[in-house]
Amino acid sequence: MRIEALSLALRPRTPWEAIDLGVALARRTGAALFLCFALPYAGFALAVNLLLWGQPAVAALVVWWSKPAFDRLALHVLAQAVFDPGLGWRRAFASLRQVPRTGLVAALTVGRFDFARSFHLPVAQLEGQRGAAARQRRALLDRRARGAAVWLGVVIAHFVVVLVLGADGLLRLLSPQGGGLSLRLTDLFDASGALTPLYLFNAAVILADCVLEPLYVAAGFTLYLSRRTDLEGWDLEIAFRRMAARRAAAALGIAAALVLAGVLPEPAQAAASPAASAERKAIDAILASPEFREREAGREWRRKGEPDARDPPAPGAPVDLSFLQKLARVLAELARIFAWFAAIAIAGWLLYHAWRRFGWPARTPRAAPAAPPDVLFGLDVRADALPADLAAAARARLAAGEPRAALSLLYRGALAGLLRDGHLAVRAGDTEGDCIRQVAASAGAPLTTYFARLVAAWGRLAYAGAPPPATEAHALIDDWERHFAPPPRGAAR
Repeated sequence: MRIEALSLALRPRTPWEAIDLGVALARRTGAALFLCFALPYAGFALAVNLLLWGQPAVAALVVWWSKPAFDRLALHVLAQAVFDPGLGWRRAFASLRQVPRTGLVAALTVGRFDFARSFHLPVAQLEGQRGAAARQRRALLDRRARGAAVWLGVVIAHFVVVLVLGADGLLRLLSPQGGGLSLRLTDLFDASGALTPLYLFNAAVILADCVLEPLYVAAGFTLYLSRRTDLEGWDLEIAFRRMAARRAAAALGIAAALVLAGVLPEPAQAAASPAASAERKAIDAILASPEFREREAGREWRRKGEPDARDPPAPGAPVDLSFLQKLARVLAELARIFAWFAAIAIAGWLLYHAWRRFGWPARTPRAAPAAPPDVLFGLDVRADALPADLAAAARARLAAGEPRAALSLLYRGALAGLLRDGHLAVRAGDTEGDCIRQVAASAGAPLTTYFARLVAAWGRLAYAGAPPPATEAHALIDDWERHFAPPPRGAAR
């Protein structure tokens, strides 16, 4: 590696400074980095979701598991960008065919559980280390930087969640009331849910990865470079090479002066003086370089007026007994902790004996459950306000060309039946989507699926004026009889 050609300033950095440098490197690389990662990754994710249509949870797991293979594309582009700041996306795309496959199988198996994945990736891809050598190399790098690398992954994962929650809020804001669209992870494992929200969730996660995963790889890469700078002294090596170059230039000047001195008709003593003066100036210039003016800054806590412990004691100064004060403070802290433990033990002993003697206090009776509402979503759901044979009444309204009245009867009867059977506990502010989730939590999958179909049909008719086809309407009536028989009895309207 030609470290003198790196476009990054090599100097000792804290792990968090190195991570911040990675974000700056990703921003500078720009389209070459994000396009080279996002286009192959999004294309692969689209193909997986199409091949596994109907199984969104499995598709999401496959895409997530395969992510380390695409991290290699981002690292390949970053490794070129640190030597070529003007790298364009076309040349970056053309170079993706040269991405090494060393360690790919390990990255997709046991390495998938590596919490410092982006920090360890250059060991396999750029250094070509494998087996025991790779493990020793990673252990050496981890000594002062693994904690920051793990926290980097945790932070990126939380940012993915934040972006998905933002997409969920935007979708809820733009979808019509009762649409029931959401991007929650639990919906992936709900077999009775609709597929559209589940694939929208997958799409939101993929888009978030396209934005954040290149930043994750870039930050891990610069953390790796910073750690190698600490271990191998890259900053010192570059400084010595620059000094050697300046020294060579000075020596060339001295040699030229000596040649001129030999050519000109002057005594040898007069010729030696300019050469020695030039050499002295070259040495002074090297000693005045920033490499020999390095300062080390430190920070420590010390009381005002307290002398520095590193200063030698003055002659005749009293013996420093401050360690006794520190020892007394430690003993006092231990005594305070012991007193707290003793107080907790005594309180527990008293409570135990009080329970043995008097028992636990009697529980207050629970309040009676609230009566079901009479009106829900602007609809009268009282049992006595519904026809005795609701299905026959709905078929009559449908035959009379009144699909809205027929669906209204079915919807009201379903709400009344769910309230009666305890599957609904509607609170102020609940929507139709909240009702579907309550039914899914307490009723079986067939009833939940039917209620979701009925809510969707009623929402399309009520908000968009689109009545369902006659076959679907008759199917809704037949299924209503199967799920809510016997129908609620009451006076016919």
